Amino acid sequence: MFVTHVTESTSHPAYHFGMTLLRDTSRVDIEHGYFADILKNLVPYLPFGALAALEDLHRQRSYQCGELVHQEGAASQGVLLLYSGAVDISILDKRGRSIKLRQVLAPAILGLNETVSDHVFKTRATCVKELEAAFLPAAPFMNILRQFPMAGLQFSRLMSEDLTAMYIRLADLRRPIGR
Repeated sequence: MFVTHVTESTSHPAYHFGMTLLRDTSRVDIEHGYFADILKNLVPYLPFGALAALEDLHRQRSYQCGELVHQEGAASQGVLLLYSGAVDISILDKRGRSIKLRQVLAPAILGLNETVSDHVFKTRATCVKELEAAFLPAAPFMNILRQFPMAGLQFSRLMSEDLTAMYIRLADLRRPIGR
């Protein structure tokens, strides 16, 4: 509702969820501790064992400007932790026109709601600034959440915050102009 070859990225705040991936799944060693630092910042109180397991699981993803990160109606393949870059999150109206809901800047998490709920994407994410991220495949990610219930609770908190923010944004879009 979100990647290129990771080097030193110093992207900044804003998080969001909701994404799927269509890229290569090769393992790339990202600067030691970088993945963990970003994840700990976005998901405080994550148990050490869960953090270590997620760090072992991640794969690098890269997207260029204009590239589709996930499509409305597509099933989620996993969660994406954005290191740098930005994506526009949009929906199609009844006439097929794109309505931008928001822009998500790294660091952020995309695809969490769809991965955990096993639902298709209700939005489209398009890369608007070269994207670098770590991909966490759905099945192993869910196994880690089952193994570490506290991690599941922490990610659930993020999902709740994201869904509340999305509901507020959609309600604002429905308000007539001038009210």
